[in-house]
Amino acid sequence: MANKVKIIGGTQRGDEGKGKETSWSLSNENHKLVGRFAGGSNAGHTVRIGDIDFKSHQLPSGVFNDVDLGIFPGCIFNIGKTLTEIDDAQSKGAKLDGRLHISDQVTIVQPHHILLDRLFGRTVASTGNGISPAVADRAMRMYGDHLAAVTLGNLMDSSEYIDVMHENFQRTWTTINQVATMYRVDVNNLKLNNKEKEEFQKLMKKEYFTRVFSELLERMSKYVERDPLFLRRKAEEGNVLLEGAQAFLLDPLLGTYPYNTATHTLPAYSLLFGIPLDSEFEIVGVAKALFSAVGNGPFPSEFGGPRSEEYCMEDGGNAHKKESEKTAYYHNLDELLRSDDPLQVGIALRMLSEEYGSTTERPRRIGALDLVVLRHAAKIMDLDYLVLNKCDDLALFSRTRSEKIPVVVGYELDGERIDYVPTTVDRYRRVVPVYEHLDSFTEDLSEMRDYNKMPKALKTFVSYVEDHVGIPLR
Repeated sequence: MANKVKIIGGTQRGDEGKGKETSWSLSNENHKLVGRFAGGSNAGHTVRIGDIDFKSHQLPSGVFNDVDLGIFPGCIFNIGKTLTEIDDAQSKGAKLDGRLHISDQVTIVQPHHILLDRLFGRTVASTGNGISPAVADRAMRMYGDHLAAVTLGNLMDSSEYIDVMHENFQRTWTTINQVATMYRVDVNNLKLNNKEKEEFQKLMKKEYFTRVFSELLERMSKYVERDPLFLRRKAEEGNVLLEGAQAFLLDPLLGTYPYNTATHTLPAYSLLFGIPLDSEFEIVGVAKALFSAVGNGPFPSEFGGPRSEEYCMEDGGNAHKKESEKTAYYHNLDELLRSDDPLQVGIALRMLSEEYGSTTERPRRIGALDLVVLRHAAKIMDLDYLVLNKCDDLALFSRTRSEKIPVVVGYELDGERIDYVPTTVDRYRRVVPVYEHLDSFTEDLSEMRDYNKMPKALKTFVSYVEDHVGIPLR
C-alpha cells in the first residue's frame, strides 16, 4: 500500500494559521518527515509548546517533534537567518543534528538581493528579505558571462562562488543610486539603519565578505543534503507532511499578480521534488474566519475598501502599526465596532483579533470571509477539506451595528454574476461583492473543545460555508 503524503496550503492571502494545522498533524498523526517546499524567510509562524515560544521563518514546523525536517529546492534560503533560528531552537532544547536536511539545490539569498528588495519591494509590501530578487536571478541565470544566482550546493563545492556573490554585491552597492534613477525609484526606500549601513560597507571588502560566508558555510555544512532523491526515499519509507508558504492568491502564476509572492504556493508544486505519484494524497486548505491581507492589491470584502488599503499601506505599512493604533483607538473600540463607517469597523476588528504582522507589527487589511475565493481555491488546489481558524473572532460581529456576520457569496463584474476570482488586477478591482448576512453569537469559544456544544449560530455558519465551498470543514 502506498504511503500517505499530506500537503497543507493557504487558501487566502497568507497568515491563515498553517503552522497551527501542521503542529496538530504532527501531534496527532504518524509522519516520517515534515518539510517546506516553497517560500523563504518571508514566511513563518510561532510555535508554543509549554513554556517554549519559538518563532520560525526558514525552518519547517516540527522542530520540537520527533520527526525529520526538510527544506526542499523550491525554497529561497538565507544562510545566516537559518543558523540564527537553529541556535535559538537548540537553546530551547531542540536536537537538529541528523534530523535537519537542507537540499543543496535551494537558491541562496545574497546580500545584494536584500538591497534590491528594499529598493523595489515597497509597493507590494515586500518583507525586504530578498526573495523576489533571488528568484529573478535564478530565472535570469547569467548576466552575460557572469553567474546571477548561486545554490547552496555551489557554495559547498567551491569558494569561487563566494567570490561570485561578492562581485554581485559590490556591483549593486556601488551603483545603487544609478539603479534607482534608471527605474525612477526613490533610493530612500532602502531605509538602512546605521548598523545595516556599517555592515554593508564592511561587506564591500572581499576579505571580510569571504570570512563571513566561509564561517557561515562551515556551520551549515552538516545540515546540507546532497542526495536529490532524499524526499522520495523518505516518502517511500513512511508518511510525509509538506507545508506550503503564503497562500493561493499570492501564487506568482495564479494569484493576483503583481500583488503576490515570488515562489509558488500551491500544493501541486511540491510534486516536483520527487514525491511518488502513486502516494495516497491528503490536501488540506487553511483559512481563517476573518479574511486579512498584507500589501496592496484587490480585496473586494475589505472593510473600508480603498480607504482601508490607503490607510494600512501609508508609509509602506509603517504609519499605523500596532502600538500606534492602540494609542489612538484602544479606549474607543466598542464605539468603532458600532460605527456606520466600515473603515472604523475594520480598525476595531483588526485590534481585537490581533491582526498585525508578527515581526513587523504592520496592520493587516481586514475583510469579511470571501466564499468565492475559498471555492476557487478549493477547486484549483484540489482540497480534500478546509480548516477554518479563528472562528472565535466571529463573535465580534455581535457587537457591530447589524449584529450579523457578513459573508461574500458571489461577485458581480460589469453587471454579470461570476463565481470565480478574475485573472487580472484591473478586472478584480471592478468586482462588486454580493453579501449574505448570518446570525452571530456571543459565547466565548476559547475553552470549547466539543463541536456539539458550540453555539447553534456557529454550527449554522460552518454548514453554510461547507455548502458554498463544496468541501468539508474541520
